[in-house]
Amino acid sequence: MYKTSTQFIKGQNPGISTERLLEYYKQELEYQSVNEIDIENSKIYFKNNRFRFNDRYPNKFAGFLQGEISVAETDSDFIVSLRADISGLIEMAGVVAILSVILFALAGGFSLLPLVISALLFILILTISYLSLVLLFPVYFDTLRNDIERVFQNSHHPV
Repeated sequence: MYKTSTQFIKGQNPGISTERLLEYYKQELEYQSVNEIDIENSKIYFKNNRFRFNDRYPNKFAGFLQGEISVAETDSDFIVSLRADISGLIEMAGVVAILSVILFALAGGFSLLPLVISALLFILILTISYLSLVLLFPVYFDTLRNDIERVFQNSHHPV
């Protein structure tokens, strides 16, 4: 399970509300081509298809099979939290490893070396994917918050 959060300070963002935040995050999920998006109470639930080969643009949420974005209001701010299932990273690395075993078997028969190479490939892909997610997704999530704050600060009318 992957978790991250950010906050919006009420005094710095005129017109901010839970509903408007949910709408902006929903729009971002749509822009990122997330497959299923549902808003319920103060949460957005989303799901991605397991294997997506026909997407024209990168999806920042592609490593998550499913997740939720919640908005909690306090006296001074709004806290936006994301919780998501990262098992999609494991599945993609596993598919590549299995395909490499099949290709090795078709090319030269079955031996221990292709299994070792495929296992190393699995570990390498999983490590790179996980590190990319852990290092880069919080930057994206904060940049998204900054973009939304700019909208709130530059406009005082509802969405």
